[in-house]
Amino acid sequence: MAVRPPDSRPGRGQWLLLLALLGGVIAFVAIWAVNPFARGQDEPEMVRYVEAVVGVPRVVNPLLSSLNEPDRDLTALVFSGLTRLAPDGQVLPDLADRWEISEDGLLYTFYLRPGVLWHDGTPFGARDVLFTYSLLADPQFPGDPSLSQFWSQVKCEAPDQFTVQCRLPEPFSPFLAYASIGILPSHRLAGTRAADLPQLPFNNAPVGTGPFRLLQVDSRRALLARNPAYHLGPPQIDQLELRFFPDLHAALTALHRGEVQGILLGPLAPREDLRSVASQGQFRLMDAPRTTYTAIFFNLDAPPVNDPRVREAISLLLDRRTITDDLLGGRAVPADTPIPPKTWAATPPPRPLEPDPRRAQQLLQQAGWQRGPDGLWRQGDRPVVLPLLTYDDPMHMAVAREVARQLGNQGLLTELQFLSPQRMLDDYLVPRRFSLALFSFDPGPDPDPYPVWHSSQRPPEGRNFSDYLDPEADRVLTEARHTADRARRQALYARFQELFREDVPAVVLFYPQYTYAVDERVQGISLGALFDPASRFASVWQWQMDPKGPPSLKRRPGDAS
Repeated sequence: MAVRPPDSRPGRGQWLLLLALLGGVIAFVAIWAVNPFARGQDEPEMVRYVEAVVGVPRVVNPLLSSLNEPDRDLTALVFSGLTRLAPDGQVLPDLADRWEISEDGLLYTFYLRPGVLWHDGTPFGARDVLFTYSLLADPQFPGDPSLSQFWSQVKCEAPDQFTVQCRLPEPFSPFLAYASIGILPSHRLAGTRAADLPQLPFNNAPVGTGPFRLLQVDSRRALLARNPAYHLGPPQIDQLELRFFPDLHAALTALHRGEVQGILLGPLAPREDLRSVASQGQFRLMDAPRTTYTAIFFNLDAPPVNDPRVREAISLLLDRRTITDDLLGGRAVPADTPIPPKTWAATPPPRPLEPDPRRAQQLLQQAGWQRGPDGLWRQGDRPVVLPLLTYDDPMHMAVAREVARQLGNQGLLTELQFLSPQRMLDDYLVPRRFSLALFSFDPGPDPDPYPVWHSSQRPPEGRNFSDYLDPEADRVLTEARHTADRARRQALYARFQELFREDVPAVVLFYPQYTYAVDERVQGISLGALFDPASRFASVWQWQMDPKGPPSLKRRPGDAS
């Protein structure tokens, strides 16, 4: 999985902030020559799983895959990190089978798993880890700038071929989650400069340590074979193919025709498409929330939302279920805090997320507002009008309009403004020239809310656009970063959620819901929270195919590709 560190220190550029807000950009660029996937006549029967993916791969390299979902899918199958994430985000051993953390939280010692082989049979070792991290730390690194800025602060060395020690400038408990980034083979790339990474022939024919080996790839499909020497256990599926499509309609057409056996449907998939897939009766539909949340962020210095009673009233006037179920067709999970559901850090809300107009009216009256004969809320003689900014894409505009409709029905007017993400960031969020802004935020592979809600992260360099300042919240978030005790972190985040609900620096609305539609004969899939869409492959080596599956799931000697 491509891992992006949080912007938790001074000196971050605004382009970096835009990347954090967007979470990723799909680039449709076809590369690599086409080759047939036919097999020889003398090879035995093998089980083969084919999945539809919208988009095309560009660079199958874990250090460069963060901006393209097909790249992230392939790197999740081909490469491994020192650690990996469980369905709930807990950190599990991968290339490192154990680790130790010093008492001061600054030194991480990883003990590498012995006997691990690269796909070409070369032994894996500490030199590969140091090589990968040195590329990430290079000032000329051409990928996500936050990777270079983060890893340049981490100093790693190898006391021996099976031990890696990394020293951090300050305690940072999410570090283990960020160590899940894929490791590159130093013996294949020795002498490579970071600036040359995008042009490497290696990106067309990568060699990793993951559960599958990439045999062939082009703009139409990628064919992968099981890695029998995979260190967590040989995969049960012999071949896995990702077939690429230009859009969702083409991918679903292939699914209905039986050309593919699975597809990951994002939050914008139409409800009728899900019904159509479900009606076929041969697919299991598994829902999983993405850890990216959509919220209305308040500028806590801007009247009238500088009054916590007004912010709480706005939250109580909104019907999140109507947004998630009706507007978004059930493709989102309602929420009220920035701790993602289905993760180890989440705690259930203390009460149902239902609107309470009566309580909201009391709060607005306590804030000195009055409701006029026309039903509109006023401060003095003028009706209150709340300016609400959001992105100019269809989903955010639709949500903003629904928010405006719901508030308007309760006498609270809004004025909508739609902006490009870049302009919204540069002209409004960073200089904090806004009152309310609706956008989505991706926290990365760890649920740590520090980068957005700690007071040290206020603009112009940080992401605390609300200018949230609460000493108790700062203490809780800092301690959660400094302790390696997961149970303690969970308790601290539970306390942070209490403070967040009291202060309401933002109205978190929902987390997008993905649906993984897979042929019912495929077993062993374990879905939790999706820190990345490629998280669906977290246990792919354990997937099994029913031996009584239909011919479309079998690859027989002499079959054409």
